Amino acid sequence: MAEEVKDMVQKIGDEWAEFRKANDERLAQIEKDGHASADIEKKVDEMSAGLGKLEEKQEKVITAMNRIGTGEAKTEAEEKVLQVKAATLDYLHTGRVSDELKELSVGSDPNGGYTVFPEIGDLIAAYASEARPIFNLANVVTISNADAWEAPAYSSNATSCGYVGELDARSETDTPLFKFKRIDAHEIYAEPVLTTKIAEDSSFDIEAFLAMQLGECMTETASSKFHIGAASNVAPRGFLTYSDGTTGWNDIEQIFSGSTSGFTSDKIIDLQAALKDAYRANATFLASRASIAALRKLKSPVTTSGGQDYLLVPDFANAAKVTMLGDPVIADPDMPAISSGSLSLAYGDFKRGYTIVNRRGLDVVRNPFRTSGKVIYQSTMRNGGDVTNFEAIKIMDCATS
Repeated sequence: MAEEVKDMVQKIGDEWAEFRKANDERLAQIEKDGHASADIEKKVDEMSAGLGKLEEKQEKVITAMNRIGTGEAKTEAEEKVLQVKAATLDYLHTGRVSDELKELSVGSDPNGGYTVFPEIGDLIAAYASEARPIFNLANVVTISNADAWEAPAYSSNATSCGYVGELDARSETDTPLFKFKRIDAHEIYAEPVLTTKIAEDSSFDIEAFLAMQLGECMTETASSKFHIGAASNVAPRGFLTYSDGTTGWNDIEQIFSGSTSGFTSDKIIDLQAALKDAYRANATFLASRASIAALRKLKSPVTTSGGQDYLLVPDFANAAKVTMLGDPVIADPDMPAISSGSLSLAYGDFKRGYTIVNRRGLDVVRNPFRTSGKVIYQSTMRNGGDVTNFEAIKIMDCATS
């Protein structure tokens, strides 16, 4: 696999060089004639799309290389975990509820037990961190039994201070404006189905099946809500749903892109400059792969002796480490596509700006009675999310004014 990555590095480097050569030709035509030919536009778009696919493939290979196996238990505590895991799998296969499993029970159900499975929940969480970047970028809080998390929400991070003589009077200084925001852990559910024959086959990896099925649908649904979820009592609220503003409470500043169909270099610089220095150290750009393809074509508005540099700087060894204006650019499938008025580029310190609340565990009811010949795994997890620092995130609006 390491050799595969090495070959990708070389291929991505070569294709980036060819892309820049073609895009330079496109930009030269625009400067000379006011527009580029349809042929060169098509060529550049196809090359950019090819680069995007290569980078995505490289990211998946590197992620696979970084996975760590669980190994065998070596301590008494680890042995206990394996015993509970075995009992869990037995329940999922057969519906039997052992003594080990009863220790984890949070209720009862006439169809076979309503039980908490932290291990499968942890596998889903691991999948989420690989599949959607917001789970890595945001502040993630794990709770055990509560229905919500009271998070401190800031609208200003500035605490004033000053020098004073030893005997001088000290006036009260300004403090950050904050309050506690309740972030509810909402129920998210799915119902994977197996035939009874497969469900009762002890050789079938039912844990992997549930982790994959639930991980995919629950992760994608939750991540979408963390971006565009409207304010409600049943789901997380997304950071893209707040109105434009700089009051510090319930609004996030938006910067116009200068175009209804894409981005401009000047405005991206303005977007970065709008974020306070306190949040710049850990700031990240978020955009869809299609939007990153558009960013790939942009050059700096500043001309140096070497010409104009591209805004986007690739890392051929790791496609996930692309930077723009010195900060990481992360491909996020839940960011909107470019269109008039779309919020297609976000920038900020999401660790300080957005909080995700996960309640540990997976609730499963094994239901073999609803449909003859099938076993339905009625599965529920709980999570929530909301903005907890409105200054830490900035949004780009694809508009001229």
